[in-house]
Amino acid sequence: MIFLFSLVASITLRAADIHVTATEVPSDKGSLQFVLYSTEQTYLSEAQEFLEEHVPVQMGISKFTITNIPPGEYALIIFHDENGNGVHDKNFLGIPIEKFGISGITKKLWSKPSWAEIKFPVADNQANDVTILLKWQ
Repeated sequence: MIFLFSLVASITLRAADIHVTATEVPSDKGSLQFVLYSTEQTYLSEAQEFLEEHVPVQMGISKFTITNIPPGEYALIIFHDENGNGVHDKNFLGIPIEKFGISGITKKLWSKPSWAEIKFPVADNQANDVTILLKWQ
């Protein structure tokens, strides 16, 4: 029983926080929706994300913290759900009409970026800061 408690305590202590800054937020309407992926396989399949949530939004720069994340490699995708419908809206051609951003990406996207381009490390006992530029494409 003591071993189990020690194991649980050590796992609990090895959690980290990710401090996220989203820039170029066009308005304070709606919310930001983020999806955190913990493996290349789940990112590529767009299934079984590690965590998905909505957070309040502020025009210009929005900041939020994702708490109690185990150390490892992650990728973060954010979109501004401006109309609050819970969907990343696209036009009839499939082009997003709500701004979005992906960790590690600051250029226009013509295809889905690779895991190597967007992953970032999360470690315990250190600052884990991620800045994401929201853009139209």
